[in-house]
Amino acid sequence: MKRFIFFGAGRFAKINVDRWISEGIVPVCFVDNNKEKHYKHLESKSGERFKILPLKEALSIYPEANICITVVYHIPQVYYSILAEGVESSRIYRLGHNGIQYFQLDAYIPASRHCPRIGRDIVFEDGKARVCCMPVHSVFSIRTGNTPLDVEQYKSYCRELVSDLNEGKLTDCAGCPNLLDGFAREEKIEIKSVVIGVGVVGGRDCNAKCMYCVYVHNTPKTWECGGDNALDILKYMSEIPSVTNVSFSAAEPAISPYINEIVALWNEKKWKGELRTNGIVFIEGLHDLLKEGCIKLNISLDAGTAATFAKIKGVNKFNQVVSNIEKYAS
Repeated sequence: MKRFIFFGAGRFAKINVDRWISEGIVPVCFVDNNKEKHYKHLESKSGERFKILPLKEALSIYPEANICITVVYHIPQVYYSILAEGVESSRIYRLGHNGIQYFQLDAYIPASRHCPRIGRDIVFEDGKARVCCMPVHSVFSIRTGNTPLDVEQYKSYCRELVSDLNEGKLTDCAGCPNLLDGFAREEKIEIKSVVIGVGVVGGRDCNAKCMYCVYVHNTPKTWECGGDNALDILKYMSEIPSVTNVSFSAAEPAISPYINEIVALWNEKKWKGELRTNGIVFIEGLHDLLKEGCIKLNISLDAGTAATFAKIKGVNKFNQVVSNIEKYAS
């Protein structure tokens, strides 16, 4: 029976470790590049605890073990770091949603691909500005005190990323399922869409406790991100004429203390966009934006009955959400 060291003790591993164990894929330990995790434990829901070690130490304890990559991002870089420790490529596997399989490097380094969103979108989440929703692009601190994001630096990064993709170089985009075949067109880098994510508005706190949510509940409210909240960010980005679209992609914006001011700015700028909400709180200003055709609301009802709603959402608010949906539709 093969023994495995799992490389990657992050959120993806925490979510899936119980399923992997049930399928008979049990690690001897985990390893991780984050030194703060070393010598701590990753615990499954069933109570099994697995020690997290530096890669070199894990290989010295289990020299014959195979390596399973259990990270979501920087996969080729992780692969090369394992090879650098003298592990043969035949002992490296990839463990994902579809079980265990031999690692195929070619799947992550295509000859030439591109993404039409690079340079058009900017995502603000957890104190960083990103090219897209992938955390691998968290390379810019958005603001500290009154220091704004360097927009020209951001554009320069995007141009370099597009060029590297066209040349088939290894980038942080490697393995992304949204990449398209072929070369990117030579276009002017122009930010058009601002996306507000977790840790900016609504923080990691929420007025629901959805069973499928990957974020931690019952943590202190975090209304700010890198020293600034969503309203500050939108005010700053509103000074860029090319920005025409705004989206709130995560957390619960309706419980933010800034929501009415955000809605007022949205109305003033006549942005188009989308806001995701659980619908528990009705915001009159969002209703007005809907009627004007400026916004789309994505309301996660997630159930057809009050009983099912309570099981999935962790709160008894089914009738309230249905009533608010009717209000928004009126």
